Amino acid sequence: MNKIILSILLSLSFSPLYAQNDELSALLKKANDNNLSLQAARQDIAAAGYEISAANTLEATSVEYSPFFRKGASGVASSELVVSQEFDFPTLYAARGKAGKMQREALESDYATTRRDLLLSVSQTYINLVGLRKSRKILEERAMIADSLLSLFEKRLDNGYATALDVNRIKMEQMDLKSELLQNETDVRNAVEKLKSLCGVVSGPFEVKAEDYPYPITSKSSESIISTFIENATEIKAARAALLASGEEVKVARQGWIPKLTAGYRRNTELDEASNGFIIGASIPLFSTGKQVKAAAARRAAAQLNLEDAEIMAQTEAKNSLNEFLQLRKSLEITDLNLLGHTLRLLRKSVEAGNMSATDYYIESDKIYQKINSYLSIENRLHQSMATLRKNIL
Repeated sequence: MNKIILSILLSLSFSPLYAQNDELSALLKKANDNNLSLQAARQDIAAAGYEISAANTLEATSVEYSPFFRKGASGVASSELVVSQEFDFPTLYAARGKAGKMQREALESDYATTRRDLLLSVSQTYINLVGLRKSRKILEERAMIADSLLSLFEKRLDNGYATALDVNRIKMEQMDLKSELLQNETDVRNAVEKLKSLCGVVSGPFEVKAEDYPYPITSKSSESIISTFIENATEIKAARAALLASGEEVKVARQGWIPKLTAGYRRNTELDEASNGFIIGASIPLFSTGKQVKAAAARRAAAQLNLEDAEIMAQTEAKNSLNEFLQLRKSLEITDLNLLGHTLRLLRKSVEAGNMSATDYYIESDKIYQKINSYLSIENRLHQSMATLRKNIL
């Protein structure tokens, strides 16, 4: 095995010192600023905010004019003009204002979850792309080795030192590698296109290098990881905001017994005479208040249960993701890449020296490459797991 593949293997070694990747940070910012679904969600929040504010303003002023006609009188014999305004008691406006503020905060918390999920998708796609690029380096190096061995064994076949079976085995290896490289190329292109879509890039060039995993493999304690995950869980924050909002709605409902007030101006005319007066009235809700309070209380109870469920789900997700992360990290650490690299070098030297057939070489080397591919898969899954653990701080 030559120096190129050895350097590739050594670069794959487990290390807690991966540098922070600025490329992913740039992609996350681009997705946050340009993703169309996030832009739509922000507009929805703005619209909902206006609707909440509109629900706590004075109702429309009512203006009524009634002309009356009388037999024997020319034109309008008499008329009535009524201008009135209905409004709630001032304390109700204050209560609804506070409830509206809580509702807007709940909407913003829901948006935070939507944003978090999008950025997690960007991170996971980027990590998947890094894994594909690492796999491609191995495939390209194996293809170079196959080309070199084919040239060597074709010469040996001409000289009678190799069999057609050896040459055919190498050619079949080339066929398999070309197929895997084409599939890898397709997967890479699809991953780049997905990132392009997530980042809201409609047209123009879009290049992603994605050569190294973006975040260092954490060495924090399990308790610290779980506490950080739960403290920043957007689902919990959203559920807590919804609970606070529902509590304010209960307070608003309890003030539903307060009468609506009406004030206005009335003008009546009779031929050349006119009289002016005021309107003062009240609308007393006698029958609906109790049911409205019960409905608001039921919604608050549901919000409390949703919060408890969100906390349980967040704890479960944190523990499961952490367990997967720790298991994958142990699996990664037990793989001896130096041993695999050394064995491949010995096999390569043996087949080049004529001590091993091409068929035997590929039987043995395939076993090693399977271990290398398994390592790459575990490494990628490890970083995907870590992305999940840190998703709430994106």
